[in-house]
Amino acid sequence: MPKRLMFQSELQRTDVIDLLPGRCNEGKLPFDFLIGRGATHLRHAGSRSLLDHLDGTRRLLEVWKQDLHLQHAGLFHSVYSTESYHHSLIPLSERDTIRELIGEQAERLAYLFCVVPRSQYLSLARFGPREAKQVRLHDTNFAGDVVVGVDDVRDLVTLYLANIVEQPNPETPRFGNWLQDVSQAAAALRSFGAGDRRDPLPFVRELDRPECCEFRYQYLRGCDALSDGLIDEAIDHIEKALVICDWLPDPWLILAIAQAGSNGEEWHVSSRKGFDLLNRWGTAWDRNISHRLWDEFGATLTSRDGLASMRPKLIDQHMVGRKRLVHNCGEGPWPGRFMDYLQSMSSNGDQQMSGWYPSLPSKPIYESRALSISRLLEDNFPKIKSEVEELSGLSYHREAEPIPRKGDWDVFFLYEQGRRNDLNCSQVPTIAKIIDKHPAVRRESGLVYISRLGANSNVAPHNGPLNSRLRLHLALRVPAGDCGMRVGNETLRWSEGECIVFDDFVEHEVWNRTDQERLVLLMDLWHPELTDTEREAIDILQRFGNKRGFAIAKYWERNRAACTNGKAPLEED
Repeated sequence: MPKRLMFQSELQRTDVIDLLPGRCNEGKLPFDFLIGRGATHLRHAGSRSLLDHLDGTRRLLEVWKQDLHLQHAGLFHSVYSTESYHHSLIPLSERDTIRELIGEQAERLAYLFCVVPRSQYLSLARFGPREAKQVRLHDTNFAGDVVVGVDDVRDLVTLYLANIVEQPNPETPRFGNWLQDVSQAAAALRSFGAGDRRDPLPFVRELDRPECCEFRYQYLRGCDALSDGLIDEAIDHIEKALVICDWLPDPWLILAIAQAGSNGEEWHVSSRKGFDLLNRWGTAWDRNISHRLWDEFGATLTSRDGLASMRPKLIDQHMVGRKRLVHNCGEGPWPGRFMDYLQSMSSNGDQQMSGWYPSLPSKPIYESRALSISRLLEDNFPKIKSEVEELSGLSYHREAEPIPRKGDWDVFFLYEQGRRNDLNCSQVPTIAKIIDKHPAVRRESGLVYISRLGANSNVAPHNGPLNSRLRLHLALRVPAGDCGMRVGNETLRWSEGECIVFDDFVEHEVWNRTDQERLVLLMDLWHPELTDTEREAIDILQRFGNKRGFAIAKYWERNRAACTNGKAPLEED
């Protein structure tokens, strides 16, 4: 019988008290102090209280065998408010009280977690200098920099990991972002070097965004198939999920339940693997399934019948409130894959429409010469460059996407979300003529523009919104020196007159560390694995959504005007 896992919700909150440095000046113990300040009444991540989250974070750090100061910081890690949790439980004026309660080192770490933008220490861990002993971080409280040691950076990343691991939910479309964030932070911590610290998640492998989305899709399809009694189909989907990510416990346990309904003996290996990971993580990540049910799961691992008996309980709990991904639409690109796309959008609730199209293969870089439009652009490069060089600098405007950048990034639009800019197209007729001959480029959600990146400028790592497209760059002017792009783990350099085609759904960044500007022609292309029928259906869907959005915006504007002026403006003919 495996060791019984103690989940956060079952812990006695007195188990940390003897390890804390002392009491606050009010004579209260830490949980009493937090409760007295209202931590049980503040909501965090839905129906749970802030105290549940704080204690859950501390408990994970304990399971991961982190130092005591990190565990203590976990219990108070967001009490001053953070960039994503804006409720302040304790004012910064009471930092001395918290120092007395949990110790100076723990309080300082909790303070830094609250006031330093997480992108700074995560970026340092991923890309920062490995030889540095001290680094500077921005303190938003004092609007200045603070010098910290590299162990502080490691502690902040570990605290960030415990904070986000404590609150996942694969039912939400943003679960793919969560999985990517966890894997990148864990991998960054490993590459940054543990120093004197213990690696909290040494078994986690870095995943990119397409892998995360495909994993979630295969896992949920496997759960749907299991609920329908389609054992072989459930096993197939879960095994596909595990090929992508084999370091989360829940897919192994779901697989074990499915395998217990077949004739093989694989269930035993899968269940042991899943429960071992459950103990190493210290928590389940599929929060549709209660801790109590997972705990009950552990008592069934020695019996096929006991394991098989878990299936109806799991189905009852896992399917509560869920919108299924599968409606017997059939397999293959059409209509099965497209219907899964529609159903994944319907499960988003109030969140942004999903940009992930199921089961499209992904790789960072594509062979540009395999595409006819790439060959045509390269063959016409001298004319294209000549026309672009004649553009006035005033023709460009700032790139308006909310992507962090340093320096200057300007654009000259030819097509914007399918809308042609006739004036701009008339100034670069060679490009316009090529686009007009390739209707697949002029898609409803696509862009075509000239991108100008200024000297000593960079665009921060980011992901594009859609995996149904590829992005093409034709290099028009590339300065000598350090000017390039990273897509996933591949670093690229532009060559004037040549095209690069990449999947911008994969994380990428761009830099120009020279004293001259860089120019590229950028255009969006359909993913080559989409069928013509799928492309047409996606475009119709996008066009309908855009037109409906404009109509609703006009409706709201008329109502606002009526409320303000007493009557609505008339529609123009």
